[in-house]
Amino acid sequence: TKDAFLTCLDRVCGEDPDMGGLVDRTERLDEELFRAWRERHPLPVGEGEVFAYALTSVLFFGVTCPLAELGYNARETKDQLQVNLALLVTRRERQPVTHAVFEGSRHGAATVRNFLVRVVRLGQRDEEKGLVPKGGTLIWDRGVVSKDHVEAVEAAGWKLVCGLPKTLGVVKEVLDRVEVPWRPETVVRVTKTTTIYAVETEADVYGKRRRLVVYTNMARAQRERDQRNEALAEIGGKLDTLAKEGAQWKEAKLHEKIGEIVGRWGEFLEIRVRRRGEGPRVACRLHQQALRAAERGDGKWVLLATDPERTV
Repeated sequence: TKDAFLTCLDRVCGEDPDMGGLVDRTERLDEELFRAWRERHPLPVGEGEVFAYALTSVLFFGVTCPLAELGYNARETKDQLQVNLALLVTRRERQPVTHAVFEGSRHGAATVRNFLVRVVRLGQRDEEKGLVPKGGTLIWDRGVVSKDHVEAVEAAGWKLVCGLPKTLGVVKEVLDRVEVPWRPETVVRVTKTTTIYAVETEADVYGKRRRLVVYTNMARAQRERDQRNEALAEIGGKLDTLAKEGAQWKEAKLHEKIGEIVGRWGEFLEIRVRRRGEGPRVACRLHQQALRAAERGDGKWVLLATDPERTV
C-alpha cells in the first residue's frame, strides 16, 4: 500500500524522534550496494576504477517538494520548477555508484566537492579490501570544471578526464590554434549520424603544462554553422524591414527594436543607425572576422586528460 511504501522510504531518509532530526541513509546505502556489487564483479587485475559523473535537470510538476526550484536546464525552460539529479556510474559496466538530488537552482560546479568526498572515501575503503588499486580516474563534463576541483582530484591521488569550458582564455586559444584534420588517422569514433576526429596537444591550464585532446563532431559542427547562418540571414531581413518601417522613429526606439531583433547574435553584426535624412535609417553588415573565428570552433571542444592511459 501507499502508506507501507512511504514508511519504507522513511527508513531510508526521515525524521528520527530519538535523535531529534533528519536521518539520511541514502549515501551509505549507495556505497554498500556498490561495494557488494563490485565484490561480485571485480575489475580485471591491474585495472583502475573509472567513474563518470553527470548532473541532469528533471522538470518537477508538483508544488510541495522543497528541492524544486527554478534553475538552468538544457532545454532552457525558465518558468518550470526542477530538481537536479547527480549520478556517478562506472565507465566499464555503467553500474550506478552513488547519487544525490540537489535543489533546482544548484549549478553543476557546486555539486562536485560533495561527490569528490564520497569517491575518495569509497576508494579508500575498497583499497583496504583489495577491490581496486589505489586511486582511479574520474570523468565529467565541462559544466562542473574549475581549478579548485581539478586540484582536489589530483590531491586525492585520482586522475581526471573532463571537458574544458569554451569561456576559458586558454581554450579559446587552443581552439583557434589547433586544426583537427579529417583524416583516417584522426578518427576516434564513427556512429550512424556522425564521425568524431581528435588530436592531442599541450597547453598551460590551471597552473600546469597539461595534456589536452581537441576533438570535432562533424554533425554538431554542421548544425552549429547552419543555425548561425540561418539566424543571421533572418536577422538581416528583419533589419532591412526595420530600416523602412522605422524611417521616422526616434533613435532610442530604433536601438531598442534592434536589440530585440539581434538578441545573442550581436557579435557577428556591425550595425549603424543613421540620423534622419538620405538613405536607410539602419545599415547592417556581417562581422567577417568574428564569423571566421566562430567557424574555427564549430563542433570543436577541448578535453583535459591527466590520465595518460586515456588516449585518443
